[in-house]
Amino acid sequence: MIDIEMVVNLHVTERCNYRCTYCFGKWGLLQESSAETSAWADTDEACRIMSDLADKFRLDRGPDCLIRFNFVGGEPALLPNIGDLIEYARETLKARVSYVSNGLMLMHRKFDAEWTVRNIDIVGISVDSSLPQTNLKIGRKTRSGDAFDLGKVADRIEAVRKAAQDRNVAAPVIKVNTVVSELNVGEDFENVLTAIAPDRWKILKMLPVYSSKTAISDDDFREFAREQRKFVPDRPDFKGVIITTEDNDEMTGSYAMVDPLARFFWYDDIPENGYKYSAPMTEVSVEDAWDEVPWDQQKFNARYTQLMPSVDLTEPQVAAAAVSSPTAAPQPVAEPTASRKPVHA
Repeated sequence: MIDIEMVVNLHVTERCNYRCTYCFGKWGLLQESSAETSAWADTDEACRIMSDLADKFRLDRGPDCLIRFNFVGGEPALLPNIGDLIEYARETLKARVSYVSNGLMLMHRKFDAEWTVRNIDIVGISVDSSLPQTNLKIGRKTRSGDAFDLGKVADRIEAVRKAAQDRNVAAPVIKVNTVVSELNVGEDFENVLTAIAPDRWKILKMLPVYSSKTAISDDDFREFAREQRKFVPDRPDFKGVIITTEDNDEMTGSYAMVDPLARFFWYDDIPENGYKYSAPMTEVSVEDAWDEVPWDQQKFNARYTQLMPSVDLTEPQVAAAAVSSPTAAPQPVAEPTASRKPVHA
């Protein structure tokens, strides 16, 4: 039996409130249509696929293997039936559940604090800046022009923690994901970490897969990561924020990712080649689709090994990324619980 939790990243919709310039959750499915093009919008079919995925991985890894479905997008909260899918995963499939959100939809629809505490194990929030002008440049703004508001997101996270406290249960793990580019590499993120107080902070280097306009060098990214060590106190019993980084090689073959058309997708060793896809699981079995995926169990195990606080000063190793054409698909960044290259104080 493999005792590491199997995480399946379900990109359930391409829709989003924002238009971030370096978002990787784009497949060209929406085009000019206003209709939802996601296979996950069909609740019965979506639940059938999730059930088959859970059965597949429990058969391969052992009946007691932990399964976690990580709902991502786009913005997963924009899928009308997202609540039904999450509740099915948790209640019927007995899986753990996480999602990655831009924070706008927290406290809306079913995503209120009480529901989140009952149904979500890990809440991931994408935060690339606390500065309105920087967020506007990145594209973290609504159609009406409203930029990402850190204060509002922090209030929503605090409401989730209070709901857990009122119920006398553990609060969901709060995780912040930050993509570092030329637009925010010089920013001090103390405001972000103070406002949200995340349990984990994952720092990702923006890769120049659309264009090189806001890309940064590996050296600049390493320096940014080194600077963030000030947020990790130097003591063995520290249980605060864990900062992680991840390079291209670690991501290749170590993410189980499914797109809005229910296809596994992945990168090969050359990011500018774009995504590769399995046949859709609406047409073939989960087993047949998974057989097409170039899976590296050793890399996956390394990514999800539990981090322990230490004084390891190993620098993050970030693989060089070639500049690709403007039409190339972006580098995937999905939701791990831990990376194998932590940045410790």
